[in-house]
Amino acid sequence: MSINGEQLPAAEAASGQYGTIRRTWLPGDTLSLNLPMPPVRVAGHPYAAENWGRVALRRGPLLYCVEAADHPVGDVRDFVLPDDSPIVPAFRPDLLDGIEVLNADAEVESPAPGWDGALYRSLESLERDRAGRSSVTLTAIPYYAWANRGAGPMAVWLRRE
Repeated sequence: MSINGEQLPAAEAASGQYGTIRRTWLPGDTLSLNLPMPPVRVAGHPYAAENWGRVALRRGPLLYCVEAADHPVGDVRDFVLPDDSPIVPAFRPDLLDGIEVLNADAEVESPAPGWDGALYRSLESLERDRAGRSSVTLTAIPYYAWANRGAGPMAVWLRRE
């Protein structure tokens, strides 16, 4: 924590309590606070069948999503995020007036060939046509910033290995 660029001594703070800074405040004083907010994977309840085997990404109080605008190759709904893939926060001043994104190495598992607009296929035809995987660098943005750069698929819940 710093005031007007001058580092303050570290203070002990207990969880759930307020911190206090006692000083004479002047117009233009600036307080900078650095709160550690490492990214975490969040799993849904097993009864939420649509999200079983998937994870969402959260950093502090913010939920993140992946959208087509950041991924010209593949469909974000086909992304697979391995459990051991590190999630790296990065500030992007050029994106949406400056936001913190999350990056990770992931894979795109394209649907098996042969769907061609079909809604259903026989199980036997699926066994013949295995899906292929390719690598992708996943970029997740805060959910509040979704749909500001055009239409396209978006995903909050990502398949996991």
